[in-house]
Amino acid sequence: MKAIFAGTFDPPTLGHWDVVEGAAPLFEKLYIVIATNTAKKPLLDVVDRVKVFNELIANSKFSKKCEVITAPGLVADLCKTLGVEYLVRGIRSSSDLERELPMSVANEMLANGVKTILIPSTKEHSFVSSTLVREIAILGGDVSPFVPSTVSDYLLKGKK
Repeated sequence: MKAIFAGTFDPPTLGHWDVVEGAAPLFEKLYIVIATNTAKKPLLDVVDRVKVFNELIANSKFSKKCEVITAPGLVADLCKTLGVEYLVRGIRSSSDLERELPMSVANEMLANGVKTILIPSTKEHSFVSSTLVREIAILGGDVSPFVPSTVSDYLLKGKK
């Protein structure tokens, strides 16, 4: 079985990594898809997000199961192209659930029956979002409590 975990991941957070750790053992292959969100102004460009996520995967026990790719269009189309049966989504709160349920129905219709699996965040990271991390980073704050060290190191290099 194959799955996609898609998001803008700008930047990848410990909450995103929670989802990878929860999903990777469930599937033969987990595609981590760096998607484009036209409504967001990114902190990191797509190439940098792919690079950072590839470093995270390379240093993990999931390096043989996970592959980082990009998707400029609909994730549902990518599901069909890759023959993926499942989408993985992380949820932190009831508001995430309210947003994810209609999206899961739409993806199921657009991608010929693909199912969505929701993985709740750990309590330690239930408040972490890329939006929060971006704001802290832009204002010069320390993002290290919210992101993997690879991401924190990368963001610090960018400031120099």
